[in-house]
Amino acid sequence: MNSIYQTELLALARSIRSLEALEAPTHNVELNNPVCGDNVVISVVLENSHITAHHIKAEGCALCAAGAGLWHKLTHNDTTQDLRTTKALIEAYLTGSLPTDNAKAIALKPFEPVIAFKNRHKCVLLSFQAAAQLADTV
Repeated sequence: MNSIYQTELLALARSIRSLEALEAPTHNVELNNPVCGDNVVISVVLENSHITAHHIKAEGCALCAAGAGLWHKLTHNDTTQDLRTTKALIEAYLTGSLPTDNAKAIALKPFEPVIAFKNRHKCVLLSFQAAAQLADTV
């Protein structure tokens, strides 16, 4: 299990600690994982289906926070459709069905050790599931 918590993954987890909340988000969504107690709150400003500002708060394990950090890193100027596509990409990566030579898979490399721990995939995916849920409401 210690092999999961590598430097890059922990850096992603720490990256969201100092984010400033948005003053006037247009959309918010909160999602919980009742099994392990993880919680994420996503706030975005959407203009013409594009994210022009975004914020995420995650409470829970380091994998949940790292997933939130990755979401924050990948999301600026995405469209609502991009949110759904990115969720599918992360799911494919964690199940081993995304070729590792895929250009986007490079950003996912810190999560490679998590692939072997299927019971921890939900922690990583929570932010992306929340974002997809947000996309489904607009």
